[in-house]
Amino acid sequence: MIKSFKKEAMKDLRDLRTLQIAVDEAERFYDVGKINEAFEGYKGIAEKRFFYKITDPNFKYVAADVIIQERLADLSILVGNILYARNTLTSVRTLYLQNTNLFGADFTTIRIIHLALEAYCISDAKEELKKFSNAKLSNAIDRSISNLESMNFSKQDLISLEKNVRWSGIDNESRSAFLVRLYLVMGEFRAARGQFNSAIHCFERGEFLASTNQLPSIAQVCAPLQISMAEANLALGNFAICENWLSKVQKSQISLNFASQVRLHELSGKLYLMKGQYGEAVKAYSDAYKQCKELKLARAIAIASLNNAHLLILLNQIVEALEYLTDISFDFIDDKSLQIQCNVLKSLAHLRRQSTAEEIAFAPSVFQMRSISNTNQQTLEKKINIEEITDPSDILN
Repeated sequence: MIKSFKKEAMKDLRDLRTLQIAVDEAERFYDVGKINEAFEGYKGIAEKRFFYKITDPNFKYVAADVIIQERLADLSILVGNILYARNTLTSVRTLYLQNTNLFGADFTTIRIIHLALEAYCISDAKEELKKFSNAKLSNAIDRSISNLESMNFSKQDLISLEKNVRWSGIDNESRSAFLVRLYLVMGEFRAARGQFNSAIHCFERGEFLASTNQLPSIAQVCAPLQISMAEANLALGNFAICENWLSKVQKSQISLNFASQVRLHELSGKLYLMKGQYGEAVKAYSDAYKQCKELKLARAIAIASLNNAHLLILLNQIVEALEYLTDISFDFIDDKSLQIQCNVLKSLAHLRRQSTAEEIAFAPSVFQMRSISNTNQQTLEKKINIEEITDPSDILN
C-alpha cells in the first residue's frame, strides 16, 4: 500500500464508513492525475476486501465492491497491467453472476472484449465475442441475433438487434448504456479485421444513441465512438470526413478523458501525415507523448514512443527514432505485443540507417511520400500503419 495513504483509511474495511474513507482517498489521487497512486490505493482496498471474503464466513460483498473492482480495472489498463485488468473484470463478472445480475455480467463481458482489442489480442476478442453471442451466459440476447460475427451490419440489422436485446427489470437508459458500448466493441472488432465499412455502421449507430442521450454514463462514450469513426474513415481514405469528426470531438462540450485526449492527438498526427503536413504530424505525436509522460503511465508512454519512432523512421530521422525506442521500459508492462513492435521498429531503424534510399522497399522516403498523388493516398495508408491508443473502457456510473 502506498505510504501517502492515510493509516486510518486502511484499518478495517469491513465497516462501510471506513471503506468510504479509503475510496475517497484513492479518488483524490485520481482527480489530481496521480494515476499510479490511485491504482495502488484501489488495489489495496480490493485485496483487503477479498481477504475478508476468504477468511470471514460472515463477510459478504456489497454493491460498492463491484464499483471498486470496475474502477480498479480501469486504472489497471491505464498503468499498463492488462492481465490484472482482465482478472479484475473476470472477478466483477463472477460477482454479478453470483447475484443473478445478468445485465451486469453481460455489460462486463463487453468490457472484457474491449480490453482484448486494446491489447491487440484480436483472437481473444473473437473468442469472447463468440462466447457472448452463443453461450448460455445470459438469456438477454435473443438467439435470432446471436451470430454477431456474420451480421451484415446494415442500419436495419442494427435496429433489429436493439429490439431483441432485453433483460428482466432493466430500464431503457441502462439498455442504451449497454448498446452504445456494444456498438463500440463491435465496430472496433470489425476495424481490427479491416472491415471498415461495417465498423462505420456500428460507430454511427452507437454515436446516434449516445449523442441523443443526456445520461453521463452514455454520453461519455460519444467521444470514443466519434474518434473511432474518424479513424475508420481515415483508413478508407476519406480525409474530409475524418477531419469533420475530429473537429466535432474537439468542439464537444463533453470533457475528454485522458485516453481520448491522447488518441485525438495521435489520430490528428496520422491525418497530417497522410496529407503531407509532416511538421504538424511530428508536433501532434510529440504532444501525445508529452501528455503520457506527465501522468507517468508506463503503457501509454510505450505506445506513444512507438508511434513517434514509427513516424520518425518514415521521415528518415533515425537517431531521434532510436532515442524513443531505447527509452521505453517494459519492466511494468505485461503487454508482449508492445515489446514485439519495439523490436521490429528497432530492426527497421537500423536497416534504414544502413541502406541506401534506392534499396528501401519497406517504407517510402520523404521524397516518395511528397510525390504520391491524392489518388494514391489510400495505398500509402496501407503502408503506414501506425498503432493507436484505444480508449480504456468507461465504467457504468
